[in-house]
Amino acid sequence: MFYKLRNIDFHKIRDLFIDLEYSNQIYSILDEVIASDVFVDNLNYPKNAVIVAQWRIFFGGFNVIEDFIDATKQYLENEYPKIVKNRSDAKFFRFYWPSDDWKKVLESRFQDPVSLTRKYYTIQELAIPNWRELIPDGFTVVQIDESLLSKEPLINIGWLQEEIEGVWDSVEDFLQTGGGFCVLKDEREIICWSTFEYLTKDKKIECAVATKEDYQQKGLATLAVSASAEYALLNYEDVGWHCTSDNIPSWKVAEKVGYKLDREYNVFELYINQIDNKLYNAYIELTHKNFEKSIDFYEQALHVIQEEGEVLKNSDLVPTHNISPASLHFRLGTLWAALGKHDNAFKHLNTAINLGFKDRNRFFTEEMLGDLHDIQNWNILISRLPKEEVEE
Repeated sequence: MFYKLRNIDFHKIRDLFIDLEYSNQIYSILDEVIASDVFVDNLNYPKNAVIVAQWRIFFGGFNVIEDFIDATKQYLENEYPKIVKNRSDAKFFRFYWPSDDWKKVLESRFQDPVSLTRKYYTIQELAIPNWRELIPDGFTVVQIDESLLSKEPLINIGWLQEEIEGVWDSVEDFLQTGGGFCVLKDEREIICWSTFEYLTKDKKIECAVATKEDYQQKGLATLAVSASAEYALLNYEDVGWHCTSDNIPSWKVAEKVGYKLDREYNVFELYINQIDNKLYNAYIELTHKNFEKSIDFYEQALHVIQEEGEVLKNSDLVPTHNISPASLHFRLGTLWAALGKHDNAFKHLNTAINLGFKDRNRFFTEEMLGDLHDIQNWNILISRLPKEEVEE
């Protein structure tokens, strides 16, 4: 029911992914441009297939076989972590599926997956052909090649190499079949890159972009993406762009450069670890201002973290974000305040202080607590916090 497919047999499953043809990564793998593991339900006549590409999981098949989903789940939870050891690839996953039937089964098998909408763009014509004239003084846009990657000293070179190695099998493969452009400051610091990824044999490719936080919203990403799009239009048959629908800066840059929306599609994201997935759900609901749902997930996470079981030991988010019962009570206090439930808010905020949450600044900078400032209990609450140190 769950077998690893040999590369020589990849041709057997190409049609199973026809409904996900907008994702170059699938066909880049099936074309053996980049390496990844592929599993099927039957080696001779596969009807279901799954591609495990680091943290991206692509399901294919015209009719979902539930036992195959169960086998995939068991593999991701028990076998895959042994292969990748301590890498985060074994902790967080994004699922792609071909139809609503698949979606329903995935929802029933994986607990509390986060549903997100993503956008796919393509480009036919560059919208800013004069982009070179817009490069500000002190900056240059250069092609990413061997000489750039070996240039010394180049600030942030590790940042760029991390992106390359996260997509391509090696830097050498990237230089041979990929590429891209980056923006340099004073010819010694990489502050933005736009790289190519997921090349297929029929010369389809996708582009990505990232900018250092201090240099965002300055038009530099537009320059890097314009350079990569100009090159791609001349050298490839089809150029794509993916991003989440709520990543407004990303798709705004794409549209400015000339990318046109092809479609929107849904994915699931989740952490295999129980507490991490509850925390992730809580955060996503918070960002969407679904405060009641966020409270529910934070309360579930609080219950788990208080039990201090094995699931807590294997958590990725708890240690990296310094999450504790005190910090969760503080967050719950802010959410109840946002809902206008002041008694509940004060209850959790006081509990947070009791458990050691002493960050006075957070109480005043958290916008959701603003309505509490005019309530008498606020002054009592604040009096329990350490006094601000006054510089002499």
